[in-house]
Amino acid sequence: MQKLRNIIAICLIISLAPVSAAGLETPDSVVPGGHTIGVKLYTGGLWIIGMSPVVTKEGETEPARRAGLAEGDIVTHINGKEIKELEKLSGFTADWDGAPVHVRFVRDGKMIETEFAPALCARESIYKLGIWVRDSMAGIGTLTFYEPESGLFGSLGHGISDSGTGKLIPLDSGYLDYSEVESVLRGEPGIPGELHGIFRTGHDYGDVLSNTDSGLFGIVNDCDILGPQPAEPVMVGPAGEVSAGPAVIRSNVEGDTVGEYQIEILKIYGAEHESRNFMLRVTDPLLLEKTGGIVQGMSGSPVLQNGKLIGAVTHVLVGDPKRGYGIFIETMLREGGGALEEAQDAA
Repeated sequence: MQKLRNIIAICLIISLAPVSAAGLETPDSVVPGGHTIGVKLYTGGLWIIGMSPVVTKEGETEPARRAGLAEGDIVTHINGKEIKELEKLSGFTADWDGAPVHVRFVRDGKMIETEFAPALCARESIYKLGIWVRDSMAGIGTLTFYEPESGLFGSLGHGISDSGTGKLIPLDSGYLDYSEVESVLRGEPGIPGELHGIFRTGHDYGDVLSNTDSGLFGIVNDCDILGPQPAEPVMVGPAGEVSAGPAVIRSNVEGDTVGEYQIEILKIYGAEHESRNFMLRVTDPLLLEKTGGIVQGMSGSPVLQNGKLIGAVTHVLVGDPKRGYGIFIETMLREGGGALEEAQDAA
């Protein structure tokens, strides 16, 4: 669940305000996570992540772009047939003979239709639209919190984006798999580390409702996703109580065991800095020995200070894997409440 950004890499796992953005009361307490999760997201069509010229005998041409399609559009139908999976695209194109094709796509929530002729690729002798597309993404991250009354979960502390465009993946549906850590690639200065996980598929552990800049949110369907020894509920710590000094993170860096590791919060930046509200440094000798610090897959590891859940790990400094950034839990709970309300309205 990671995307490198120069020297920064994303790490893809008492009452607050009386009412959240969802119109739901913000919980006083939640169950802190720390266990890894497998995540699979689907776009609900062919999400255009890039435009590509088609080299014909007459030269280069861009049929899709000329017809008005653009990066970020989601193609849902071709010649009246629904298409949601990339592997089925070849079946749609096999019978093309150069005649115009009818394409339906979604842009900013609106359905648009267009018709244009694909171009014959000179090298492959097949007709192409001139687009690069994606239909899904999978990875490993960390569950941040679970709210038992509503079933709401939050994870990662940042959104899942396409590695090429940096854009958030549009979410049609998604689910959680149970994950265990099989091995760890230790982080070194200049080389981000990574958790290698194995997934337990074929069972519905949770539904993903929202992919936002503040994390993934949804509903837990099976509490086994919390791991074999889930934590007891803890109070939620408001952003105003977060201070520089000692804290702990809960992370799953071996098998399916969640451990608590010592860190130090170095600096508070504030809520306006999106998913980098504070800087932290790993100080726990055991975690440093196992991982070298913060590694990919630890996104969402809950941060506790003075016994309260105050945030989650989001990024690592590539040049110094001992240090990274975190997001306030206040922000995640607001986003999660909004996702839950939207799901309830849709139902």
